[in-house]
Amino acid sequence: MNLYEVDYTKPTGKYAAAIKEYNEFWSQGLIDFSKASNPIEKFDDETRQFIYNFNSKFPNNVVWHYHRDRTSVDLEVDALRKVINSAKNEHDIQDYIKKNRKWFIPASIFKEYNFGHKETYLFPEMKLGSSMQADYVLCGRNSDGYSLILVEFESPASTFVLTDGYKLSASANSGLGQINQWKEWMESNNTTFFNEHKFTEKGINVPITRIHYCLVISRRNQMETNDRDRKNRIIIESTNLNIINYDRVCDYVSNLDEGYSTYR
Repeated sequence: MNLYEVDYTKPTGKYAAAIKEYNEFWSQGLIDFSKASNPIEKFDDETRQFIYNFNSKFPNNVVWHYHRDRTSVDLEVDALRKVINSAKNEHDIQDYIKKNRKWFIPASIFKEYNFGHKETYLFPEMKLGSSMQADYVLCGRNSDGYSLILVEFESPASTFVLTDGYKLSASANSGLGQINQWKEWMESNNTTFFNEHKFTEKGINVPITRIHYCLVISRRNQMETNDRDRKNRIIIESTNLNIINYDRVCDYVSNLDEGYSTYR
């Protein structure tokens, strides 16, 4: 699924001219900036985004790191909290994200990790074989190379454990079971995955050690001591697994005026 209504692989008009000018400038080799200036500085944000997307490995799935002012970020957080507060299940949140193209919401999960500041891609509903799909696959790069995060959304209305304080709720069981299936499949079929989704042909190779999994479930005020203890124990006993609540996602969205990555 593409993120945008515009097809960034097919520039026309002013965008094609801007891309040509920008790429010719940077193909000169060593540039004396006392005599020349980067043409990107004269373009508006829309044209800059077209240049950035077109030159990326996945033009229609790259997450654009444009500046967000504090007021617009606060409005987005307030709107997201209202959706989460009224959501009966994860599908209500997914509908809000997809219908309104609020891709920055799942992309904000990059803030949980130390990669994504060099390149950032988001793939909704990416298939794993013929019978499974991740809600979102995030692909980010740092100095060590590329890493992936496979994200599963479960209900914000669910607790993590039942009232007995030990048994997992149905949503937690479902989410963790899904992730375990993904992990088992990826361990045996990662080459197939990267070939089918054209990562390999674009020079993106990710070892199993850099494939992460993230479950988003419940709310902060529903995480009692037993919930937190059980959640933390599962994380410690697992490999490359993280479990966060929807309020944590709101926290990350509220900091998007600083970009997607925690790296500075």
